[in-house]
Formats: sequence, structure tokens, C-alpha cells
Amino acid sequence: SRSGTTIMSGRVLNLKRDESAKFSFYLSAPIILGAVILTCLKGETITIVSTNLSYFIIGILVSFIVGILTIKYLLKYLKNHDFKIFMWYRLILALIVIISLII
Repeated sequence: SRSGTTIMSGRVLNLKRDESAKFSFYLSAPIILGAVILTCLKGETITIVSTNLSYFIIGILVSFIVGILTIKYLLKYLKNHDFKIFMWYRLILALIVIISLII
């Protein structure tokens, strides 16, 4: 994943765990903005948003609040813990996906 790669790169460059995660979050902002702009340039997107503006605004606000809280608690977690739990999660998930594709 993008975040895993940027966090690992930060660790290789001797950044602390929380600094490496912050670096990854900062790098995601222009990518997300670009994706939003490209999506909004599609004609049907503007129509969908304008007809459901209240839902769209509520969705943005909830996503923003949940994102900020998640980042806050993840950075707090990383000050005293490492990334091993995330590594195991990704390996188990990859194994499940591979097995499901084979079956």
C-alpha cells in the first residue's frame, strides 16, 4: 500500500515511527485532492453531488472527523509501539486473498 511504502521509507531514512507516519499522512493530502478534482471533472459527478448536497456535506464532515481522530490515536499508539501488528495483519490478509483466489 502507499502508506506502508512511505512509512517504511521514512523508517529506512531513520525517521521515528510517529514522524514516519506523519510524513505518510502529509503525502496523502495532494493525492486525495487530485483524486477529488479528477472525479469532480466527470460530468455525472457534479450532477450527483448537486442533487444530494446535504448527504455529500455530511459525508465529508464525518469522514474528516473520523480521519482526524484515527490519525490522532494512531500517532499516539506509534509513540510507544511498533508496526508489527500491522505487518501481521497485512500478511494474514494477503494469505486470505491468495487462498480465496486459488479456490
